[in-house]
Amino acid sequence: EVNVQFLVRASSSPELLIPVINGILSRLDPTAALETKPMKRALAFALLPSRVGAGVLGSAGMLGLILSAIGLYGVLAYSVSRRVREIGVRMALGATPGGILRLVLLKGVALVGTGSAIGVTMAIFALRTLTAFLMPNVHPASPVTFLVVSSGLCFVGLLAAVVPAVRALRLDPARALRHD
Repeated sequence: EVNVQFLVRASSSPELLIPVINGILSRLDPTAALETKPMKRALAFALLPSRVGAGVLGSAGMLGLILSAIGLYGVLAYSVSRRVREIGVRMALGATPGGILRLVLLKGVALVGTGSAIGVTMAIFALRTLTAFLMPNVHPASPVTFLVVSSGLCFVGLLAAVVPAVRALRLDPARALRHD
């Protein structure tokens, strides 16, 4: 039994070439058992662990992003509830809605910025270990990757900070001053 394998490079869809390749090989040896398939399908099983791992890590990343948004929302909501009297005094003394909004959002930006800096630092140290699990030609240390992920986290953090900030804007200064 002779097992011969051919690799054919295609500039168009490889599925369209399968009947043509089978026809040519059948004419060369009509008794040969042929199995012709695109490389993508041939390697699908071999790449399955990498794809499953990527899916699990992606899901864990999304869960982390959701949990960080919930945590940031909780911290800012608690911060606003603890500062009701201060915000009421500021509003009574003429603070603009933009100033109150800035007060709450800056706290959120500080938390997200600190968290992003710590996360990027930890990711840089973890890169050497994680690179062994990546496919060839995948470059995890790309500055664009860090920028996109950090920007995404900042955007989610901003969204999480908006609700407590709007809640602070809706405070009635008279009620806020009577708040214990």
